[in-house]
Amino acid sequence: MAMGVEAAFGLISDDTALLATALDTSGARFYGARHENCAIAMADGYAYAAGRLGVAVIGRGPALANGLHGAIYASRTGSPVLLIYGEAATVSQPNGLGPDYKAIDGPGVL
Repeated sequence: MAMGVEAAFGLISDDTALLATALDTSGARFYGARHENCAIAMADGYAYAAGRLGVAVIGRGPALANGLHGAIYASRTGSPVLLIYGEAATVSQPNGLGPDYKAIDGPGVL
């Protein structure tokens, strides 16, 4: 990719599926994880071993909450990890099916 990202790690959700596909088709290999915390830890390990930016892609709401341990660890150790998480198309608006029960203040939490 143009920014030098060769690998991304993540757990695909409804709000990140298109991004994960775009990363993969643009030449960055996407490695799937079984849990959001694992995805961030994989990106952290990649950053340490390869000496490059580790990229983690996870969903919004509960997915972001599931990845907090890995995100905090990477942050506190100064690891070069970019965390990309999904977000609803409209904030505090119904998603067409009813209220967005997955909503969380991601920037506030992070």
